[in-house]
Amino acid sequence: MISLEKLMVASLLGFVLVSCRGDELSGAESTLIITPQEVVFGRAWVGRRATAQLTLRNEGRAPIEVALSTQAPFSTVTELTLGGGDEREVDVVLDATSAGSVTGAVRLAWNASSLEVPVSADVAAIPFCPAADCREVTFDATTGACVDTVAPDGTSCGATDQCLVAGACVSGTCMGRPRDCSDGNACTADSCDSAAGCRHDDVSQACPLSTNPCLAPVCEPVSGCGLVPVTDGTACGPNDCTTARVCVGGACVSRTAPEGSACAPKTTCREAGVCHGQQCEVPPAAPMTPRWSYVPPAGHTLRFFGTVDDEGNAFATESWLQSDTGNVRDVPVTALLSLSRDGVVRFKEIAVSDCSSCQYGLALAVDTAGRRVFLAARSMLQAHSLDDGRLLWAQDVTLGVPTYDRRPDGGGSFSLSAPLLIGDTLVGVPLSEGVSDHHVYVRTFDRATGTQGWQLHKKGHLYGTGVDHTGELWLSSANCWAAAGELTRVAPSGVAQATRFHELYPSTAWAGFGIGRAGNATWLIDRSLSLTNLSTMGVSSAPSAVLLRGNELITWDSTNGLMATDVTSGTHRFQTRALELGASADFQLVKDGGVAWTGSYTDGGVLGAIDGRGAPLLSCVLPTKAESATAIVRGVAYVFGNGSLSGFSVPELDVESGGWVGRSGSPSRNGRAR
Repeated sequence: MISLEKLMVASLLGFVLVSCRGDELSGAESTLIITPQEVVFGRAWVGRRATAQLTLRNEGRAPIEVALSTQAPFSTVTELTLGGGDEREVDVVLDATSAGSVTGAVRLAWNASSLEVPVSADVAAIPFCPAADCREVTFDATTGACVDTVAPDGTSCGATDQCLVAGACVSGTCMGRPRDCSDGNACTADSCDSAAGCRHDDVSQACPLSTNPCLAPVCEPVSGCGLVPVTDGTACGPNDCTTARVCVGGACVSRTAPEGSACAPKTTCREAGVCHGQQCEVPPAAPMTPRWSYVPPAGHTLRFFGTVDDEGNAFATESWLQSDTGNVRDVPVTALLSLSRDGVVRFKEIAVSDCSSCQYGLALAVDTAGRRVFLAARSMLQAHSLDDGRLLWAQDVTLGVPTYDRRPDGGGSFSLSAPLLIGDTLVGVPLSEGVSDHHVYVRTFDRATGTQGWQLHKKGHLYGTGVDHTGELWLSSANCWAAAGELTRVAPSGVAQATRFHELYPSTAWAGFGIGRAGNATWLIDRSLSLTNLSTMGVSSAPSAVLLRGNELITWDSTNGLMATDVTSGTHRFQTRALELGASADFQLVKDGGVAWTGSYTDGGVLGAIDGRGAPLLSCVLPTKAESATAIVRGVAYVFGNGSLSGFSVPELDVESGGWVGRSGSPSRNGRAR
């Protein structure tokens, strides 16, 4: 192949030679001039066609037929004819499908000559330009930026907002009527979800129980909550096989206990007690046998945090040493593990690799509705699919956080706490920075995309961070060794709704109020963050278990036992001290106002429960210790002990439908009330 310069010289020389022979032959030769000598595209974008030009000029009088060719992602015309003296621009087209540097050439052939013109381009991916109601967002390929303009007034909007009717743009804001979700049923809580539309949550189970065991709560669509008599003969108190307390006409009365009557209820682990000869014969409780057990392979370490979604799927982590591909060394890995309520492995996906310490300090939170499970490990927040465990997105929570108090080696010192589900769309992560002088943040991310949202910054430490059932964040922050802290209630938008200084550590948040401890008392915190001392209601100054259901506070302490207190009236629905707990007791609210717990002994454990009136419901012996949070969902009790996870059938039990029902709010351990 001859060069362009030689070609031009040769052509010009030929033109001069034929000119000396006379006009008759001079038109038989032609000169093809091609410019530029190299085609370099300007900024190009994936999926956006770009065009550059080659100029071809025939400086002779004889026509020239030119054949052109190139290869993807470039293209051009395949042939053209240039008459004498003609000039034509030829498009060279770039259709890039991936980012990066691309090179090629346009080959031109005419008469007995040929030439290659180099072609090159740097291709970038088009940035994401998020659409928004009442905004017209387009990508400008010239500037490489998203262009955001206000949509004309009257433009239809709110198509994705199921709570907006007849939405239309007004000065860049989507305006419309709120959807009326009232169904006229006093037994449902009517609300609207922007994604799903009207919701009518059944609140009939929240109807208050009567102190009279012979009256059962009922909800009527027109009148709402009420009480109706239970079936005559229903036990309403002890049966000592001489006298039985039974319901008659809605009243609890004493009757002579008949031979063969039940004096102790049948449970999962024990047959019913029966009266014989005025004596209650109660079979001994049989040790429970798990319906399934997951024992990790040898060399693997299983950790279960009590995390169970609303469908009964359990989530844990499993760590082991895995040989790398070259068998040079073993790499520590930690996987996210999920088991169905029947003990079947749903998935086991490696989430952290080459970090031996990352098997400790992990935290999980489940978003059942969004089909996601969040994992906080090291400095990262990961979102995984609830269905197959695949990684959806990951964010470095420490990115962009200033370091006020560095480690001796100059690096930042950060620690993450368990993720929280805030509002309807955000997941928040409390983050602490500093070695001895601390700053704390709550950083939020979109649950679906991982896009960073708002963040909250406080000096010192965070205490009692939690989210109520409406999605509001409640927290207390205090500088190191400070006498008082700043109590704050934050809306899902990130705007502080109320702030007040108190020497108080909040522990739970629920229907418009929270519970905290300060000094020698337990306090109720209302929405204005004012305090009410609950000691006058008999609530312990330092209960080891604090749960909430409606207006009720359920506490456990060694003096008062297990007690349910209505914080608006001070009345007690039940109080019982006769609990078999063992060590490391953990509590959970179960349906109909009951409470279940697990505990450990040297050679095993215990699973117990009382019903909504405080009467014994279960007292079962576990074959293993209970070494993690209690999790009981849909008739299965999930118990971790001796390095394995087991599921026990407890058909009598299910998690309470609403409230701060466990140590971390819900069995999903998302720091939020149900």
